[in-house]
Amino acid sequence: MKRSSGSFLVAALALALGALPVFGQKEKQLDEQRSAAASLLALGRVSSAATPPATDVKATVAERIALHRKQLAADSALHRATVDKAFADTLGRAPTEQERQASASPVRTYSELVAAELKRLADDPAAYSRLIHRAYRRIAGRDAYDAEIAYWNRHDRLPFALLLAAVQNWARRNQPGLTVTSGTAIVSPNSDYLCAVPLSPAVADEARVALGFVSADSIPTPTAYGKNVVGSGAGQLVTDGHIAFAYAGSEIVSSLANR
Repeated sequence: MKRSSGSFLVAALALALGALPVFGQKEKQLDEQRSAAASLLALGRVSSAATPPATDVKATVAERIALHRKQLAADSALHRATVDKAFADTLGRAPTEQERQASASPVRTYSELVAAELKRLADDPAAYSRLIHRAYRRIAGRDAYDAEIAYWNRHDRLPFALLLAAVQNWARRNQPGLTVTSGTAIVSPNSDYLCAVPLSPAVADEARVALGFVSADSIPTPTAYGKNVVGSGAGQLVTDGHIAFAYAGSEIVSSLANR
């Protein structure tokens, strides 16, 4: 039987209205991802502070990081805590008072502080080797072998938190023998040493651009090899399950820095 145009419009409207909650839920989830990623990348932790109003769901990760930058500039205690977090996650130790003062101006976000310390590590191979040994002692109960030092030196410098997560993933995949580390460096968002925020491909790309990295749009098959960790020093790491996520070090890493 032929359906009238009126009944077709009613059916179409019903379908459209039924889809609204689903669409609204998706937008809410993306908003929450942007907020959490911006906080993690700017402060080194997930915070509800300095997030746009709930109605402003179109604010990008970069715009949200800019809000956190203003927050850091206005709150010296928060900025000091962010500096301490960046040092703990990158170097596995607390900063000296001189290093805190040097990091006080200009005001930098967590990701910028991590990037600066990674540059220092790039200029100090001995310090980086000590950090690698420390990660292996924590995970494998031994120093790294010479071949493993060479293995990690073929990668870009990694912050201590990511080194721990990568060695942990390797150890789980190579039990019980724990042969010399080789193959692909992989990290899991479920690592004890990471605070990870899973991201959709679109939000992950926003976060990359916010950090000054190349947009995935300009890279052929950007997720083909699972290099989806968003954060300073993470560009060469493959994610377990090819899940995109933003990272900072977990509370365990902070506790290790205070020992």
